[in-house]
Amino acid sequence: MYGRGLERLAVSLLNNQINIQYGDTGKNALKLYGHKLPISDFDISTDGALLVSVSVDKDLRIWDLDYGHCIKSIFAHSEAVTSVRFFKDTHYAISGSKDGHIKFWDVDTYKLILDLDDNLLEIKSLAVSPAADFIVGGGLDGGFRVWRQTEDQTVAGDKEEKDAEKILIEEYANEKFKQR
Repeated sequence: MYGRGLERLAVSLLNNQINIQYGDTGKNALKLYGHKLPISDFDISTDGALLVSVSVDKDLRIWDLDYGHCIKSIFAHSEAVTSVRFFKDTHYAISGSKDGHIKFWDVDTYKLILDLDDNLLEIKSLAVSPAADFIVGGGLDGGFRVWRQTEDQTVAGDKEEKDAEKILIEEYANEKFKQR
């Protein structure tokens, strides 16, 4: 990872920490700690300003790489989070989990933009194409799924609106069922 002209390396440890070290001397630059359980994956933004980490504790954490503090901790998935990737030249990230969901995040606003929940089993790995026009998710079912970018616009508020609509429909269905 490159930041402010210095080559740095990031290493995840079994003690639930990430060490940032200078590449030329190997000396510690920063220690990122806060996850309650082992870290399963992390990625660094192209500009070297942010690091996003995920863990068995179901959290997604956003770290500032200038000072090493946790900017935001998000309860991201209902099961252990297994993979995370930044999109090139952006502060957008995707996370995959044992719950079978792939979630698309705006890391600057901490908003969930999109939830891809049509996977059969848990997500083991994620990849983003260099042009960010498709993502690939590898699952426990032995296969992988590819999502391609479309011309459709997605707005962060759409997800919240759909969730609220789903709750209303479920409440209506439950009420109708009780009347029988």
